[in-house]
Order: sequence, then structure tokens, then C-alpha cells
Amino acid sequence: MNSSSSVEQQGIESYVLDKLNQQEGLKLKSEKLQLSSDISVQLDGFDQANNAICEIYAHVGKLKGSQPDKVASDFLKMLLVEKNRNSKMIKYFCFINEEASSKLTGNSWLASVARSFNIIIKVIKLPKDQENKILEAQKRQKMININE
Repeated sequence: MNSSSSVEQQGIESYVLDKLNQQEGLKLKSEKLQLSSDISVQLDGFDQANNAICEIYAHVGKLKGSQPDKVASDFLKMLLVEKNRNSKMIKYFCFINEEASSKLTGNSWLASVARSFNIIIKVIKLPKDQENKILEAQKRQKMININE
């Protein structure tokens, strides 16, 4: 496996979607949406019947460096989908860790964006063994990034 692989984080997404679906009564599933003839987006979760979308950030610990930029990018993707569909959507952004979500619940500009555009911030906690897999992956990914 490549040291910078994010396979662990991707594997967690189905767990998070299942839990969010149970909590909210949704049928979110990963889906690629074609927005126009030449533009498509991959969503972590989409439920057409309930007009809901979801993005997931599978990270344990406080967001650092460019990590908030990834969150902002996912916000923009959800807002683009909402605009393209010309319909108010229920927008969820899920974290797996309270500490990771802290940037979106305080007074940061990113938290203000979430509130302004009705992006619902959820924390879906993982079982300890799954969280440990993410922590190991983050250590491995950090090691590879040090050498770049």
C-alpha cells in the first residue's frame, strides 16, 4: 500500500453514511452527479428523494495546515450542487471526531460559512478499533509528507 493512501478514510465513509442515514431517516449513498455536459462531482452522500447531500471528513484531531481548505472545498461542492439543482438541499458535513469539528463550531470564518449556508455539522463517532485505524493511517501519511 502506498504510504499516502487514504483507503482507511474511504472505508470509514460507508460506516458514517450508515449511521447518518439511521439518525436522520435518509438513504444517502456515494454518487457521482453530472451537473452539465462537462462537469460532474463525486459526493460522499446523495439522497435524491430527500433532497439531501453529505460530505465526510475522516480525520482524528484538530485540523491543521491546509486541512480546513479541504473542508471549504467540500462546502463549495455542496453549494454548487444545490445551485445547479435550483433547490434548497439539506447539507450535512460529517466529522468522526469532536476535535476535528471544532473549527466549524466556533467563531472561525469557516464556521460562519456553515451557519450562513445552513450546512449541518455532525460528528459520527467511530468504534475504537476503527478510530485506531484512522490514527495509524494519519501517522503513515504524515511520515510520507515529511519527506516531500
